[in-house]
Amino acid sequence: MSNHVSASRESMTYDLIIQNGFVYDGTGGAGVRTDLGILNGRIRKIAPLKDAKALMVIDAADKVVAPGFIDLHTHADRGILRVPSADNYLLQGVTTVLGGNCGESVPCVNLSLYLAQLEGNIGINFCTLVGFGELRKAAMEDPTAQPTVRQLEAMKIYMADIMRQGAFGLSTGLEYIPDRFASTEEIVEVAKTAAFFGGFFATHMRDEQTGILASIAEAIAIGKQAGIPVEISHLKACGAAVWGLGPAMIGMIGEALAQGQDVSADMYPYGASSTGLTQLLPKGSMEGGIGHLKERLADPETAAQIRAHAARQLRLRIGEDLSLIQVARYRPDPSFEGRTMPSILAGRGLMPNMEAMLDLVIEMSCADPYLMVIYHYIHEKDIQTIMACPSVSIASDGDIHIFNEGVPHPRSYGTFPRFLRRYVLDQQVMPLEEAICRITALPASRLKLQERGLLKEGYWADITVFDPAAIRDRADYLNPHQYPEGIDYVLVNGTIAADHGNIAHRTGGHVLYGPAVRNAGRTCL
Repeated sequence: MSNHVSASRESMTYDLIIQNGFVYDGTGGAGVRTDLGILNGRIRKIAPLKDAKALMVIDAADKVVAPGFIDLHTHADRGILRVPSADNYLLQGVTTVLGGNCGESVPCVNLSLYLAQLEGNIGINFCTLVGFGELRKAAMEDPTAQPTVRQLEAMKIYMADIMRQGAFGLSTGLEYIPDRFASTEEIVEVAKTAAFFGGFFATHMRDEQTGILASIAEAIAIGKQAGIPVEISHLKACGAAVWGLGPAMIGMIGEALAQGQDVSADMYPYGASSTGLTQLLPKGSMEGGIGHLKERLADPETAAQIRAHAARQLRLRIGEDLSLIQVARYRPDPSFEGRTMPSILAGRGLMPNMEAMLDLVIEMSCADPYLMVIYHYIHEKDIQTIMACPSVSIASDGDIHIFNEGVPHPRSYGTFPRFLRRYVLDQQVMPLEEAICRITALPASRLKLQERGLLKEGYWADITVFDPAAIRDRADYLNPHQYPEGIDYVLVNGTIAADHGNIAHRTGGHVLYGPAVRNAGRTCL
């Protein structure tokens, strides 16, 4: 425990008091210097507590005391069983994560079992969506085909069942397999089931390049037709051809809100994304999976068509600058990780031209379905334009990582400190009080969380204490496994989980259950 924490010699009234901090409650109001008294995991008093007794006292003089950060868009479901303490999230001030995004999640039939494994064993609060791809896999022998009436009905039945197990809604990854084969009408029908149980619809849209505006229109249309709230995932304009569309994108969300729709978005504060390479390939080439792709590539005419399509997609994203793609994860040859495509080609004695690049794209896509690369193709002006929209939360799109394994996008380690340091405290894109709302109360409202997301008497004590003079991210694209600075304490359900950059408690988190479970009367933490 830090020297800032001291024990009282008198009888205990509170488990913990946080004194002298500037308390930002998450509502968007200015910070107020006051104290918080915590007992049995909850905030019991927000008021000057100079004479109160406590087992422990934290002196937060000149520090910001905020609700714990809530990450609305993660893939934490992939890594939380390997690192249940979720170190890379806790140490950046995050107390709650939502998994199951981009159409990927725990398989439909296993959610209850999966959540049971997490109960009492995790360092952060965890909740999840169900991925549309998992519904297709459960209901269809070939999830890249078009569903029959019976298969679509089976998807709706699976959707209802997983909502009853505790999911918060439906996610899509419409650039990915198998979601990219789904029609708008199919998604609407399944989304209606999620809506019936009080869920929301989070979408990685079909196209974040030249089709971005049409993709936003589709997302809004799905929400309207299904009667479901919409969360547009990691909103961004990818590639020089669409730079400057930020105002138009935000305008479409504003127009939908003005017409009474519930539409919001999230984003990460970086100029690069991280994803795979298969979305560069034509949709038809992926029907039936990777095995069928290899068969199609054996035909010279078909292979030429696939390569031509991939070349067009690459140029939309990065022009001719192949160095804008960096490998994050490649299991067949981990030596590729952290290197740019020209570096890999040069290591093979090849010129870094488009033809060699296409060979490499196809080779790597066929060899590793879990391949991840980083694309550096997002303009800073669009980042700030989208960020300024009041309906946009900050979210990492990251994962829970084993420290020093691979070369992932730095967002998994630095999203929230980077947002606060670079965009709020330094560039002043928005006031600190609004920024704190964007990473606490706003995502909590999308999740309809009970008694979380605000510093309020009676609420769970999910709290982040940070030094506004010192907070900053340290993770970068070459050295992503670096924890941030300036975060003094992170409390999860009243327990000190992180103390000045060290994990202090590893099992303070709760599993959070979605609206169908809450509405059924189950006691939810």
